[in-house]
Amino acid sequence: MRITLKHTGNWQQVGMMVSGMARRNYQLFFDQEFRRLVDEYLKRIKNHISAQDLGWVPLAESTVLRKRDSKAWIDSGYFRDHLRITEKKMGMLRRWFVGAVKGDIHEPSEMPMSVLAFMLEYGYRNIPARPLFGPSLEHLVAEWQSRFANMQLRAINKMRVGV
Repeated sequence: MRITLKHTGNWQQVGMMVSGMARRNYQLFFDQEFRRLVDEYLKRIKNHISAQDLGWVPLAESTVLRKRDSKAWIDSGYFRDHLRITEKKMGMLRRWFVGAVKGDIHEPSEMPMSVLAFMLEYGYRNIPARPLFGPSLEHLVAEWQSRFANMQLRAINKMRVGV
């Protein structure tokens, strides 16, 4: 039995379509991987708040008495529990933002959460800086750089397999 294959149709268009699918799969893969990294960053921030392990200046005695607690960044846990990830799509690109979103109100203090985060991160008047977002990111950057190289290899392998 003999089988003959004929090339019919617009193979150039098929090639462009397959190439476009590969680019979309590649973009989808990176979007998923970067979202995992952003989730990890938010988790790290929340863990630092809970663990109090970034060497912050201790709270003033008057603040400890008022709060009935010596932990920075925590009065009621509201701030930690309401940090979030927001996503913006710009064409094929996506950007993620981690932290307090403009307009969100810290209900216990009735302050905008973004203002409260800024005051705690950089200090304000008699409140010393207690950096949280910067150090949390710095701890992850080296990990992310090595993982990014591995992500590229995995993406290329997935494109070859067609997954």
